[in-house]
Amino acid sequence: MFVEKSISTGNGTEPIELDGETLAFDVFIDARGQRPLATKDLPFPRLRRQLQAVGDDIPDVGDDYTLLAPELARGRIAFGALPYLMHDRPFVQGITASAEIGAAIARAVTQKSSRARRRLAYIEMAQSESRTPFT
Repeated sequence: MFVEKSISTGNGTEPIELDGETLAFDVFIDARGQRPLATKDLPFPRLRRQLQAVGDDIPDVGDDYTLLAPELARGRIAFGALPYLMHDRPFVQGITASAEIGAAIARAVTQKSSRARRRLAYIEMAQSESRTPFT
């Protein structure tokens, strides 16, 4: 089951349409978080084009979070933006995860990455399909 839409009525109830049925709640908190992003979502046009040219739908990073491609950027650009890492770590969030990623990037200044990070398969989902199911 997926939430199809949520509309604030301003009268103290929040109707939620779920599988064709409308439910009303006093309060509804949408805590799905941010959706994963891909190379096409990068706000840096030149880097986006370079990554797309090597066929990276999702930027490949080493265990130190530096880009593995394109060759010009390999090991030189750290890529620790959480929405781009959610493909292999779907629940990566918060200050603890950010501190761990920051420490790995700091180590990258003095040492080379030992291996590529494992990544889950990327599946493009429409915004309404990416909602958390209520089961």
